[in-house]
Amino acid sequence: SGPIRTNNSATKLTVEGLEPYTVYAFHVQAVNEVGQSRPSKQSYPAITLMEKPSGKPSILAAHNTSSTSIYLEWSAPGLHTIHGQFQGYLITYRPRDTSPRQAEEVRITNPAATSHTLEGLAVYTQYLLSIKVFNPEGSGPETIVVVMTDEGA
Repeated sequence: SGPIRTNNSATKLTVEGLEPYTVYAFHVQAVNEVGQSRPSKQSYPAITLMEKPSGKPSILAAHNTSSTSIYLEWSAPGLHTIHGQFQGYLITYRPRDTSPRQAEEVRITNPAATSHTLEGLAVYTQYLLSIKVFNPEGSGPETIVVVMTDEGA
């Protein structure tokens, strides 16, 4: 972005407030009471470290497709909120009246995926579904929805 001014002649500087997993390059310029020097050649590009994602998917559709299956459709969060290599999605699901420890997990390793059908579910049961993105540093915040499977035939 803009220039960073120091009030000393130090030859090192830590630049704060940068975005995670972003490439930066720098120019250096000396300034004194006479004026300023020509800018240096651009530095070698440097990349900031990855962090866990901060964005979460938006659920576009969540409904039963039978008495034992639920269809989930979503859109990805903005790429600037992934903060690393986008590796995919984690969907967890469980009957609403059970413990979180009983949740099943589906790992979708295609970041371009936008839907998934959960099958083999219990008939006429309310399910708590969550979806979140993940990168090598971990997973982001979850988006949660409740869906009920259909009554049996």
